[in-house]
Amino acid sequence: MAALGIAAVSFTSCNNVKPVKDLTNASDSLIYAVGVLTGNDVTNGIKNLGQPVDMDQFIKGARKALYSDSAQFSYEVGFSFASGLKQQLKQMSEQLGITVNKDVYMAAFCAALNNDSTMLMSPMTAQMSYRTLAMAAETRKLESSPEAIKNKADGEAFLAEKAKEEGVVATESGLLYKVVKAGKGATPKQGSKVKVNYKGTLIDGTKFDASDNVFMVVGQMVPGFNEALMLMSPGAKYTIYIPSELGYGVRGRGSVPSNAVMVFDVELLSIEK
Repeated sequence: MAALGIAAVSFTSCNNVKPVKDLTNASDSLIYAVGVLTGNDVTNGIKNLGQPVDMDQFIKGARKALYSDSAQFSYEVGFSFASGLKQQLKQMSEQLGITVNKDVYMAAFCAALNNDSTMLMSPMTAQMSYRTLAMAAETRKLESSPEAIKNKADGEAFLAEKAKEEGVVATESGLLYKVVKAGKGATPKQGSKVKVNYKGTLIDGTKFDASDNVFMVVGQMVPGFNEALMLMSPGAKYTIYIPSELGYGVRGRGSVPSNAVMVFDVELLSIEK
């Protein structure tokens, strides 16, 4: 797996490594996928290997480095490989907030090296699983951050109060809007090209974006903004209040922090033909 920066080496035996028959949680599934991908990379690297490697010594060194808490062992290529891998798995654990099950990793790694027919994931499936599970793990960690929790609570309180104000309308999705000035004519549809003026602020009034006479395509902005545009006719001015789940969510974007509610003043100038 390129993201792990694995050196190209190869071995075909994995003595004393217990196979894994099922995966009981998301962390183990993610680590198994990493094991398959690194094992597959190592297997492919044999073509570029300049000299033979004692496979038994390699796996002994790899296991020693991966399972130990010290760097006193030296099993040449195997140790070098797993020493770097150990740090990378540690970093992945810290970044994604997951537990690294080394037994699961070694089982997947060896199964991939041996092209074991009982392998629980193919390299292609492992690549897809890794992306999906890593993103889910990262999202869970972001959701538990103090900033995300505070912004979520502040945003929900803000929207609850705003929904009580006269003239503020709530849609089924949770979007809130207020008609400042009504427009006339047809409303845009998904895929319509529109011309707008807008200003975006956070709930504390901090401006994070603004533009005049800008062209947009409905459907290419965050869901809350798209929904609001399809309610407006040319000439209309709305103030819209976008919950974080209809905006940039827990990941945020640029000057918009995690789980932030966004407030937009929007004027629909025209619908382009």
